[in-house]
Amino acid sequence: MDKYAEVAVDAPIGDSRTFTYSIPFGICVYPGSIVEVPFGPRVLIGIVISVVDSSYVDNARRIIRLVYPKPILSIENIRL
Repeated sequence: MDKYAEVAVDAPIGDSRTFTYSIPFGICVYPGSIVEVPFGPRVLIGIVISVVDSSYVDNARRIIRLVYPKPILSIENIRL
C-alpha cells in the first residue's frame, strides 16, 4: 500500500503550503524528516509535515531520498 508525505519545501511559495509526494518503497520517513524532492525542474530540500495513507493528488511525484536518518523536528515543533 502506498504512503504519502506532505512536505514543506524550501521555496518562496507562500505561507503554510505543503506538497504531496509518494514515499518510495524502502524509505522510512516520519514527520520532521528532511527529504530531497523534485519541485518543477529543480530538486529541493523539504521537511515532512505529515505521513498519510492516501492522496488527493493524481500521479504524485516521489521523494528522491532521505537526507538525514532521524527526524530533526518534533511533532510539537511542527505544530508551532
